[in-house]
Amino acid sequence: MSFTPVNPRPFLQSLIGKPVISRLKWGQEYKGLLASIDSYMNLQLVKAEEFQDGNSMGELPGELLIRCNNILYVREVPEEKTTMDSSAAADSTMQERGAVSEDEQMEDGEQLFIQSPIGKLGISCLKWGQEYKGLLASIDSYMNLQLVKAEEFQDGNSMGELPGELLIRCNNILYVREVPEEKTTMDSSAAADSTMQERGAVSEDEQMEDGEQLFIQSPIGKLGISCLKWGQEYKGLLASIDSYMNLQLVKAEEFQDGNSMGELPGELLIRCNKILYVREVPEERTTMDSSTAADSTMQERGAVSEDEQMEDGEQV
Repeated sequence: MSFTPVNPRPFLQSLIGKPVISRLKWGQEYKGLLASIDSYMNLQLVKAEEFQDGNSMGELPGELLIRCNNILYVREVPEEKTTMDSSAAADSTMQERGAVSEDEQMEDGEQLFIQSPIGKLGISCLKWGQEYKGLLASIDSYMNLQLVKAEEFQDGNSMGELPGELLIRCNNILYVREVPEEKTTMDSSAAADSTMQERGAVSEDEQMEDGEQLFIQSPIGKLGISCLKWGQEYKGLLASIDSYMNLQLVKAEEFQDGNSMGELPGELLIRCNKILYVREVPEERTTMDSSTAADSTMQERGAVSEDEQMEDGEQV
């Protein structure tokens, strides 16, 4: 019996604009109109409803962007009476963002992120249950993302705003969704605009360069905190970071449950897949001395340009 392989891409394309169910590895299901999907199976849903153990948890406001590595499968939902209204809503949303061809929708995830709500209020939900709500300053084709004025939530309860900008590594993200406009959005947006103006205008193409722009914008030479998946935090001067988010700290101090465990001698090289997020620490009195120590260390190893720092982790 002969077997003829069939490319699943036409099947994926045929689901655009139709109601689908995406089941994740962790058991959740999301039902909504498929607005866009790429060849990695990153997908974007409109009017998404969340299900846990078969029970509806309600509709999630805004659009939903689910990262590919969490998805177990995607399937089409048989036609229902509600499909027409939902489809109309999806069509309206897609018309607002402009016509996108099938080829563009399938371009290795890029179209999904070009359409993302840059400069708007969004929520990033992590696999471990935390949520981070803030202004989306930048996102790349891996779904590494950068938030301004980020507020952390645990079990739906606010843990307060994290000072500085927040850079969340892609492999921790379950999904990203836009928050419907709120009264607070204007002030927050102004803060994000101010931050982005300070770092200089960045085009969509630059934002999409495989994560590099996120890291070129990162606080090299400044005091930062790296939070790991297991809860530890490391505070020190960021000497170098690459497009995978491997990073190098000088004068790194370790924290467990918020308590200092002391400074680690030598430089610290943290591997990317251990990192939950990296954030800049607002300027402190200690920054100048620490920065001087970092400058001295970097001078000893020789001047390194941004391009060299960005060479896929090699300089690190």
